[in-house]
Amino acid sequence: HATGSVSGNNNVGGLIGANGGIVNDCHATGSVSGSGSIGGLVGINGGTVSDCHATGEISGAGKVGGLVGIIDSGTVSGCYATGAVSGTDEIGGLVGFIYESVVRDCYATGTVSGTDTIGGLVGRNMGAVSFCYAIGDVSGSDPVGGLVGENTVDAGTVDSGYYNTETTGQGDTGKGEGRTTAQMKLTDTSVATYSGWDFAGETDNGTEDTWSIDTSGAINSGYPYLTDNH
Repeated sequence: HATGSVSGNNNVGGLIGANGGIVNDCHATGSVSGSGSIGGLVGINGGTVSDCHATGEISGAGKVGGLVGIIDSGTVSGCYATGAVSGTDEIGGLVGFIYESVVRDCYATGTVSGTDTIGGLVGRNMGAVSFCYAIGDVSGSDPVGGLVGENTVDAGTVDSGYYNTETTGQGDTGKGEGRTTAQMKLTDTSVATYSGWDFAGETDNGTEDTWSIDTSGAINSGYPYLTDNH
């Protein structure tokens, strides 16, 4: 658990600058700023980050993410970020830039703003994003997306990813599926949302229940939350 504010240049993280190993069950709450690859928890990740979260405000010039600045041949799973994120290039509520990497079962709720390649969850995707969502307000110059700012052709994929069209202010297609607030909170089930996600209470499929939801709004304001990380 890291709480202090961090600033610097190149590979700047609230907990770790550069990770090539395993980071599990950790969180950071301080603000992070600088240039290069900047993340609320990890600056650049080439290893595994799981069951972690970051809540601080993140800003800088370069690849900036609420949790991780850059993922290069790594994995991030079961994680979330809630802090506001701002920067100049490849800015995401969770990850700034994904290269040949996997992001799975994650979400971001903070506002995201910048001048180029801005996404509610990921700025630029050249990897695989699955079972993720974003709800924070997103603004900036094209390309901009509610979930992913730019999904690079033949390199980036999005599987069962969603964003709130009302709160993000975005309506893009092909980089995640847009839903209303009621649909995201499952109080409106007229349209299928979270297809294939592993929710608690469903028929046992031999895996751990990754996601839970409290439609009363008492937990995570009624949005899905990670069963073991909230």
